This record gives sequence, structure tokens and C-alpha cells, in this order.
Amino acid sequence: MSAGWRGGLAGEGTRRLCLRVPVVSAPVVSLPAPVVSVPNGARPAGGTPSRGATLQVMTFFSATLRRLALPMLALVLAAGLASAQNAPQSSSQTAAQAASGGSDPVVIKLGDQTETLSDFEARFEIAIRSLAAQQGMPMSAALRQQLAVYQPQYLQQRATEMVLLDKAKKDGLTVDQKHVDSVLTQIQGNVPKGKTLQDLLTQAGFKDKAQLQTLVSESDLINQEVSKLRSDVPVTDNELKAYYQAHKSDYTTPEQVCASHILLKTEADANAVIKDLQNGANFAQEAKDKSVGPTAPKGGDLGCFSKGQMVKPFEDAAFKAPVGKVVGPVKTQFGYHVILVTKHTQAATKPFSAVKSDVETAVRKAHADQQIQALVKTSGVQTFPDRLPQPKASSSQPSAGGASSGSTSGGAASSGAAGGSSSAGGSAGSGSSSSGSSSSGGSGN
Repeated sequence: MSAGWRGGLAGEGTRRLCLRVPVVSAPVVSLPAPVVSVPNGARPAGGTPSRGATLQVMTFFSATLRRLALPMLALVLAAGLASAQNAPQSSSQTAAQAASGGSDPVVIKLGDQTETLSDFEARFEIAIRSLAAQQGMPMSAALRQQLAVYQPQYLQQRATEMVLLDKAKKDGLTVDQKHVDSVLTQIQGNVPKGKTLQDLLTQAGFKDKAQLQTLVSESDLINQEVSKLRSDVPVTDNELKAYYQAHKSDYTTPEQVCASHILLKTEADANAVIKDLQNGANFAQEAKDKSVGPTAPKGGDLGCFSKGQMVKPFEDAAFKAPVGKVVGPVKTQFGYHVILVTKHTQAATKPFSAVKSDVETAVRKAHADQQIQALVKTSGVQTFPDRLPQPKASSSQPSAGGASSGSTSGGAASSGAAGGSSSAGGSAGSGSSSSGSSSSGGSGN
């Protein structure tokens, strides 16, 4: 179900977008779909014409920004930046950079490997452009400034990636060139008419195809290492059963209803439709002919939804309605609804036998997370957040302390942007991204 047209009843005065981006390679972490509240006037995901190929290019960035997608995009969208205009990339420098010995200081050091500020900023630019593309938003100076506050967290994630890449090489893993080539071929094949691959790469923040290939290759190596860490973990049935008992809610399907609706502007119009239905009119045809909502072309079909996804009056009516019986009119801020529930499923917990493989995946991921955390702690990797450009103050920007001194969820702990260096600690997570789409947030307008 499209997040765009299901968004109408997702909450009082807001649309909720739930987007799971198809990812060809998952650098470090498997993340749930980022869900952000968007003002009603904001453009929903998928609203940018012909952005598929560009978005595909943009998905090959470090997993960090997908990890940070929720807090960052909630901030950006709440600030009303969706209509910002394109702007060139900034290249500010700080006194801390000069004090570190040059305009391009080392910001990550792992043994004899280093990453300079310019390399780091290039990766960060690709990452934030990807997030903007996913939400159908143009890149802008204002948007870039809003997201710059998250560079310290991204720095820690990048350090973790370097540790995993180093471990992959020590384990004798090599890039699956066939996979990399297939990814690049797929992207090349999706270039729109009148555009070149370089056009897309430039828009996505890549310097050239070689840089894209580097990131895809790194992602492949990290995926292989994470898979190895997972597969090497010994697990027992007792451990799996214990995890299942402790996380039963994760394997419980919530109560759901499947419904269609017809949205009318006035109560009189709704009552007239109800009368027609009682006289034998077809619900789907009535919706196509008379509904003023965007679900009209689909006969009013909303699909299935659980509690909390629709505005309260609509939800209450739908979950109380007998299956197969028309109810209404139900008044919401969108108008008057005539509702037909076609299926009502009670909450149910899946038995252990049915979800054993999922439980094992979760347990192996948890163990791998711990192993990654240990790898980072013992690697000796150092980060220098004080050498990052300090973001300019902004009234819509979160406090610097909250953004720079914390640690990313499941990520390496950051020492903030204070002076000195920090040894990256913590885990970057270990999942591999799943493809497909997911939508959260009801519909009805």
C-alpha cells in the first residue's frame, strides 16, 4: 500500500511516511523503515518524477544515515524545508582544523590507515543526498546545515566500517566482483533518456563511477564479514526458546481489519450513498463514482490496518463494525466516511515452531552485534570529532550537545566534538538490509 495515499488518516493533522528503500547492498546494519511525521502540505515519498535511477545510485551509502534517518528527517521535515531550493555544497573550515595541522586533517586513524576530512565529507554528502532523495526533497544549503550536526555520529559509524573492512581483509574475504558489476549494470540500465550515468552520479554526490564502485565494493565486503560473524555464532534450541519467550511481542500479529471506504463532503451526501448501498448498489462502484478521496480509483480499498494507524473516529468505527455490513456516516477532519469492513483478524502470537528461523536470525544478529562492538573496542581505531567543521547555529537545529555527544543507536560511542581524539567503541549492528516496501500510517482521505 502506498504511503502517499494511505497517509490521510495517519494522525491528527499529519501524514506518516514509512519507507523501506530497496538496498542492493547493506553495508552494516538492517534497519526498520524510518517513520517520520510530515506536515500535510509536504510531498510524500515517491513524489519526485523519474527519480528511481537517481535514488538507486543514492542507496549505496554508509548505513549510518539510514540509522539516523528518523531523528534527522523528523527534524528537517518539521522545519518545513521540503520546498528548499538547490544549493551548492559548502566547504567551511574551522579553527580546530587549522590547529590540527592543515585544512584537510585526519579524522579517523586505524593502524596505518587514515581517512581525511575531505574524504569523510564526500561520503557524508552522498549520505545526506540519499536521505533527501528518499523523501522526495531537493538538496539545499538549509537542509545540509540541518544535517551537519550529525557528522560526529557518522564519524563513529565510518570508523566502525573501517574496522569491519580491515577484519574482512584479514579473514581473506574478497569483493564479489560479479555482484558489484551486476549492481553497476543495473544502475546504468535505469538511466533515463536524455541523462547520462554521470548526471545521476553528480546529483547523488558521487565524483565519478569509480567512487560509486568503491562504495559498492566496500558494502559487499562488510556484508560478507557480517554474514561470517553471524554464521560463526553457535546457538542452541534452549537459547532460541528463551529469546522467543522474552520477545513474544515481536512475533505477535496485532488485531487488524481490512476495509474500504467512501469519503463524502457532507453528511447528506454520505446518507444518500448509504441508502443506495442498502438498495443494492455496489460498494466499489459507488466509491469510484462518488468518493472524493484518493482511494476512489481503487474502489475505496484501504487494505488492512491495525489500531493506531487511523484517526480515532475512523478507527473506532472500523474495529467495531460487523464484517460485511456498511456503517456510517463517520465524521473526521477529512469529511464523512461510509465504511465497509471485509475482514477482521484478532491478535495472535505465532508458535515458536513457525518463527524458529526468524528467532535464530535475531539471536545471531545480537551475538554479531556484540562481536562487532568488541572488534571496534580492541582495534585501536581513533576518531577526531574536534576536527570536524562546526555547524552554524540555527533556530531549528537541535542543541549541539544532544547531537554531538551522544552515540548512534547500536553505533560506536562518540566522544562529541570536544577537543582531542576518541577511541571508537560500541557496535554498528550486524544486519543485512531487506528489500521490499512497507507502509505505516492509515488512509482514508
